[in-house]
Order: sequence, then structure tokens, then C-alpha cells
Amino acid sequence: MAGQISPEPFPLIFPLSPAREDFAKIPNHTSSNQHCHPCKPTRSHHHCHSIAILQSTSSHHDCHPSLYLPTHNLLLCMSVFWLFISVTGGIENIGCTKKDIYNHESKVQNELRGQDAELLKEYFLTEQEKDPCFFFKIDVDDDGKLKRCFWADSVSRRAYGCFGDVVVFDTTYNTNQYGMIFAPLVRVNNHDQTVLFACAFLSDEKTESIVWLFELLKDSMPMNNPKMIITDQDPAMTKAIVQSLPNTFHRYCSWHILEKFSAYLNAITYRDFYKDFQQCIWESECSEEFERKWVTTIEKASLDNNDRLKSIFELRSRWVPAVLAHQRHKELGADHVDINEKLVLKLPLEMQKQMAEIYTH
Repeated sequence: MAGQISPEPFPLIFPLSPAREDFAKIPNHTSSNQHCHPCKPTRSHHHCHSIAILQSTSSHHDCHPSLYLPTHNLLLCMSVFWLFISVTGGIENIGCTKKDIYNHESKVQNELRGQDAELLKEYFLTEQEKDPCFFFKIDVDDDGKLKRCFWADSVSRRAYGCFGDVVVFDTTYNTNQYGMIFAPLVRVNNHDQTVLFACAFLSDEKTESIVWLFELLKDSMPMNNPKMIITDQDPAMTKAIVQSLPNTFHRYCSWHILEKFSAYLNAITYRDFYKDFQQCIWESECSEEFERKWVTTIEKASLDNNDRLKSIFELRSRWVPAVLAHQRHKELGADHVDINEKLVLKLPLEMQKQMAEIYTH
């Protein structure tokens, strides 16, 4: 399936946060069977001037514009420096200093500033050449800046065909540089392995952006909409799911809700009763047991007037494992009744019996 891209020509630019104007390069995942350097350099190569080493690195960049990783971090530059020491056999053989490496990386970043989103598009197109089933969509704002993007490769799309009945959608990741939200769609397969279905970068968590992502998920995947989606407790997310996935059961992530307990409770109450809430949530075997333990813990901790705890208790059917299991048991029982029980007919007419058979099964 051909990826969808915005019309040319205009530069795609990541919306950089005011505090950070660094350049982040897209790593290249292509491989080559040809060496681009001597397998064992002679010692004479080690004594060249630092500028010569950096210029040779720059020419390599010109040949392969996607090979640079973001090295604004001084720690990463030091890692490169120690790699040079390892390759050349000693610090005296390098021919440049840590400062030379850092300055060179800064120069490369300045030259490529403003072209990062274009490089992302080129990377997607390269992946699509290798994988015809690679799907992507890039959306930009009125100024030509990257607003959001979505991508999924053939492996992820096949995995969705096998395991896409349940999707976990987590938007709690933030890129460290551009302030964009990384939003992977995943689940755990039957081997307890995390399976990736698709990824997206979003500039915000508004309902419009999430609907945009869900519509692309539906367009790109080979089967029906998921039966269940698990997210954090976000109002915009809830609206988007109602709008785009109306027949999908929306469950809240229990782990995210428990993480917020430190904000719901004061420090002393959190210290004394958090484990009680954990046991109540994770160790209850039925909804009645959960409700009984919950009420007991609330009374012990004197939290009867805590509105936040009242709110999440009212939503227990969306996030408490024992309550969810109870609901699932009731649904399976109802399905069994629908499939196996026959209608009681008031009149023993043959035509009614035939119609009952048809419409029951």
C-alpha cells in the first residue's frame, strides 16, 4: 500500500520546543555488504590531523545522509572518543580531541537544522521501497511543520491480524527534544511477548489528533476494529474512542490509575494504606470481594470524603481485574444462552419452529 505524504514542495519542520533547538537525525536501518573503511588501518593513518579525520567523517555523511545519530549530548561525544581510542590503540594515535568531535557534530547539526522532518519522510519512503506493505501518513500544519505522523510495517500489520482484538494505546511517552508525544499501539501475544502494531508521533493529545490516529489504524490494518482498547484515564481519549471506535470496549490501565494514588492521598495515608489498596485491586477474585475490601480500606484510612477515590470506584468496571473478569463471565454466559437455548413457542406451528431455528442461530 502506498504511503500518503503531503504535496511538494515545502520543507517539513519539526515544531521544536523553545528550550531546545537541537537537531535529531533519523537513524538509518539499511545495511550494506561492502566495507566503507579499511578492515585494519595502518598506524600512519592514526597520526593524521584531527581536521582530516573529521573531514573524512563529513564526506561519509555526504554519501549516506541518514547515518548520523543525535550527538548533542556530551556523553555521546565522549563515547565516540573512547571508541576512537579503542580502534586506534591509544589516545596518542587519535589525532583529535574530544572538543574537536563535539565541534564537528555541532557543525553537522547546524547544517541540517530544519531538514529533520524531510529526512523522516525520506526514511519512510526508503522503508517502503524495501517493504511494499509499509504504510505511513504525514500531516503538517499551515506553516509546513510536522503535526503528526503514523507508520506500520508489514510485520506489524500481520501481527495485528493475529492479535489485534486487544490493543494497548499508551501516550505517556514524550520525545526528549521536540516535545512530541510518542504513541505506540501494542499488546502481549500468547507467548507473553510485546507485539507492536503501529506507532505515531503526535503534537498534542486533543481528541482530533487521537481520532486521526484511530482512523489510520482502521485503514491500515487487515481485520475488524479491536474488541478492546486499553488506555490511560484521559477525557480526550475517551471522546476519541466513542467517536472512532464506538463498538470497542474501552478499558483503563490499572497500573496508570495506581500510579496516581500518590496524588490522591497525602504522604502519610499513602505510606500506611497504599499496599492495602494494591491487595484489594490485584488479589480480589470476584467483584464482591473487591468491593468489600475497598470499603474496608476506605473506612480504615478515613477516606470517605475523598472525591477522587469515589470517582475511580464508580469506574471500577473499566479497570479493576476482578470486576472485568466478572463482566466477561456474564457475557460468556449470555452468549451460551443465545446460542443454545430455543425459543418457547405459543403455537406448535412448523413454520414458527423453522423461523426460530433460523433466527436463533
